[in-house]
Amino acid sequence: MRAELNRLERHGWRVLHSILLAVKVDVDHLLIGPGGVFSINTKHHHKRAVWVGDDSVKLDYGKLAPYAR
Repeated sequence: MRAELNRLERHGWRVLHSILLAVKVDVDHLLIGPGGVFSINTKHHHKRAVWVGDDSVKLDYGKLAPYAR
């Protein structure tokens, strides 16, 4: 993900990774550029069934996680 996002720098974007905000709280990726400011939270769910809805994610048919919020 890091390498892919870094490619945006040639198009006028500033890309920051792993910004620590507090103990155990961070922003995975922050993009600042012509289109605005975007925060991207990335997760790795190896060998898991992942369902993605409009504003939630569900792993292995379990409880909805409101990642978008």
